[in-house]
Amino acid sequence: MKKLILILSIVFLGCQTDSANNAEIELQSMKYTPPPPEPIEESKDELSSLNAEPVSTNNSFQKGQKLIKEGNITFQTLDIEKTKKNILDNTKEKKGYISNEEQNKLHDRIELSLDIRIPANHFDEVLNKISSNAESIDSRNVNVKDVTEDYMDSQIRSKNKKEVENRYRELLKKATKIEEILSIEEKLGEIRSEIETYDGHIKYLDNKIAYSTLHVVFYKKIGNTYGFSFQFLDSLREGWSKFLTTILTILSYWPFLFLIGLLYLIFKKFKNSKKGKTIK
Repeated sequence: MKKLILILSIVFLGCQTDSANNAEIELQSMKYTPPPPEPIEESKDELSSLNAEPVSTNNSFQKGQKLIKEGNITFQTLDIEKTKKNILDNTKEKKGYISNEEQNKLHDRIELSLDIRIPANHFDEVLNKISSNAESIDSRNVNVKDVTEDYMDSQIRSKNKKEVENRYRELLKKATKIEEILSIEEKLGEIRSEIETYDGHIKYLDNKIAYSTLHVVFYKKIGNTYGFSFQFLDSLREGWSKFLTTILTILSYWPFLFLIGLLYLIFKKFKNSKKGKTIK
């Protein structure tokens, strides 16, 4: 019985010793505070890291399909001036404008060509009205180009470049050395040039998307109004033109003609000299 009590006492004392040791270790670990991290200074490597464009996750870009619509129509009319006036009035009514105008007079027709820029939502209406007033339509076609991917890509690249530009401007405020300032300013100039390129392309697409282009050609036949005398003079002019062309073509071969003539003279001289010897 005494031995049992002695063994239990030893085990109890051992457990108390372990508990005290664990408490002391835990107390020491609680008293330990690691030193604060050393401040990291900005280095030149940070400048190079800015070259990588950040991937934007902002969904603030313009959404929707971006389409450029263009069309062509060629038709005959009975009255050039009336048709032109109708087209101009219709274009003006739809807030459009004429970007180019050209008139030609051929031997059998008077032809007028117009390039019309009209708001995209009125394109079909204007084209249908022009078609309905035509005497006869020779050709008509419409082309729609989807530039959504190009448009969104330019927007994203422009936004990312602007974010990089802002980061460089923050570095410029902190820069103290002349070489660092000059290096940052040079990089800012390059980035600004790229931003202006992307923004310019976006403005170009905006204009093409907002205003569709319709190329209109219409003409009036004037018939064969010239008689025999005119045809006779025209034939003379054409014959004289062909004669001059033939002369110029022959003259372009003058080295060969000169060589042929020279060979002929040599051959003739040689033949005459041989004939003289035979007579002697």
